Amino acid sequence: MPTEPSTLHPFHGALWTLALRWSDRLIGFVSTLILARLLLPDDFGVYALASIMVGLADVLLDLGVHIALIQDRDAQREDYDTAWTLRVLQSALAATLLVALAEPLAGLLGEPRLGALLPWLALALLLGSLENIGVVDFQKQQRFDRDFRFFFSKRLVGFVLTITLALMLRSYWALAAGTLGQRLAGVVLSYVLHSYRPRLSWRRAHKIWIFSRWILLQNVGVYLEQRLDKILVGKREPTALVGAYAVADEIAAMPGTELLAPLNRTLLPALAARMHEPAQVREMYLLALSMQCLLGFPASVGLAMVADRVVAILLGPNWTAAIALLEWLALGGVVAAMTASGRYLLLAAGRSRALAAISWLQIAVFLAVAILGFAHLTATGIAALRVVAGALAGIVILVLLFKRFPLLSIGDLMRNMLRPALATAVMALGLTGLEALIAERTGLMMLSTLVVGGVMLYVSAALGLWIIAGRPDGAERIILSSKFSDRRCITRLIGKV
Repeated sequence: MPTEPSTLHPFHGALWTLALRWSDRLIGFVSTLILARLLLPDDFGVYALASIMVGLADVLLDLGVHIALIQDRDAQREDYDTAWTLRVLQSALAATLLVALAEPLAGLLGEPRLGALLPWLALALLLGSLENIGVVDFQKQQRFDRDFRFFFSKRLVGFVLTITLALMLRSYWALAAGTLGQRLAGVVLSYVLHSYRPRLSWRRAHKIWIFSRWILLQNVGVYLEQRLDKILVGKREPTALVGAYAVADEIAAMPGTELLAPLNRTLLPALAARMHEPAQVREMYLLALSMQCLLGFPASVGLAMVADRVVAILLGPNWTAAIALLEWLALGGVVAAMTASGRYLLLAAGRSRALAAISWLQIAVFLAVAILGFAHLTATGIAALRVVAGALAGIVILVLLFKRFPLLSIGDLMRNMLRPALATAVMALGLTGLEALIAERTGLMMLSTLVVGGVMLYVSAALGLWIIAGRPDGAERIILSSKFSDRRCITRLIGKV
């Protein structure tokens, strides 16, 4: 489909992507904090269980048509129309199943309130599928300024509506209504911001299916690996603990995967465009890995170390059950920092079948251990098991990378992960001592001191190790570049060599 080429400088495009993801997460984080004060863990638990069921029905039928369009550099109107048609039909089928199975699912999970809640979330799912498929070009053509306007605007609508209704209703229904309003806003905005007008079409269904069948299997696997723990908690524990688990998971995602998601968003189209240049692909991947580890390691470990104070100050006394959960789930960010770039590299290389197998292997390991020890596993044990299963899947990803890209070596990975790992260890030891020294401080003052102290310790250690290593190219050089003037490193990182 003809599209207007991007006129953005590549670094500006990365900044727009960064602004999009961080603003989205900031809105989500602020929303969670406000809602945690207005609603009870039980409300979050009911909504979390309903969202898991809706997401599962959606992903079981999701053909990943957006990824198919991004990877197909020669996609025409028929491809876009077929992708939109398939997405609408998939969502209509998922919504129908949810409405029909609402009561049985409520009985299965032991939560009768799901029977009334699920049909409304099914309607939100169906509405979301009507979004203009043309907006995929914002990412495909790297028009991240327009991408920002679209996603930020609809996110803001959902935020304002949810908070307003929560103040009025003090119920989980505020969460459902906010979701419905955000989906509706997304549909309207997608047609306002992009001139493309999709039509019903089947002409390229076979072509999309050939690509998407493994994407479908992978998406189901990824969804289950991210939600199966909550399903088990919901089956075993009270709804209030499910809510605590869901909120802990939301906070845990902030410093790790979500902090670095802007890089991943630019990485897929950039790698897909460079797959015929192995040396450049290697360089882009290693720079992305370096940035992921440099930022993700300390943020995740630091959050785990101050989890008790974060919960007490930000969420309040109703959420103490989330402390131990947050400590474990935050450590999952370390695993994500090491493997996220590798997942995108394999996806760009067309190894969706392998990624699907990895996701299902992770699920199999998780389920095997969970079933064998289910009678003794607490919610905290399930959170720990999720981190361990993710680490095992990460090892498999690295093995596949070495096989698919012979230019990569274990030494490459060690050089990009070792310095952040050592600096994080220095930070952790320093924080332990600092906490003992300022034990008389309490509340926000204690948390602020630990955060500032942790940042200073990590930055000092990371900078010192980088200097000792001879100041090599990598994430450190990008961050330290005066006014980002070292464009050579910047443009390598986001794929515009």
